[in-house]
Amino acid sequence: MTATTERPVSTPSYRLDDSTKLRDVIRSLPKEVFEKNSFKAWRSVAVTIAASIIGYAAIAFSPWYLLPLAWFFTGTALTGFFVIGHDCAHRSFAKKLWVNDAVGHLAMLPLIYPFHGWRIHHDTHHLYTNKLDVDNAWHPWSEDKYKDENFAVRRLYKGLRGAFWWI
Repeated sequence: MTATTERPVSTPSYRLDDSTKLRDVIRSLPKEVFEKNSFKAWRSVAVTIAASIIGYAAIAFSPWYLLPLAWFFTGTALTGFFVIGHDCAHRSFAKKLWVNDAVGHLAMLPLIYPFHGWRIHHDTHHLYTNKLDVDNAWHPWSEDKYKDENFAVRRLYKGLRGAFWWI
């Protein structure tokens, strides 16, 4: 394959038919998906705090050659705070609004991220999800923009959307 005969970016082949509505998808989910479970919510807080403490201890006391592992572990543990804050922003952590707000603020605090500002921004994203000119969190390249890029940039884009998606 040469630089001039590159295959176009493919889209996933799974699609719902046009008659499927969001309410049909929601009705297909089991009821327990929508129930708030206080035990699981607070357990996630405890696990995140414990893992973060262990991670910071590993950073403080590990020999230099283990630091990359400690950094990776700690970063992963701190992601738990974002997940908890995200659940609080969606009001799915607790039944009481003030608990969601308090826990959301505390969860985002170690990340040095303002809870309410992020919550409002994220709500806007959900209001306009995949509406390309309005969604504030998803800005994919158009096919024309992709084709206008040089070969190296197109290759990098495909790599990041393929085998290296996790980056």
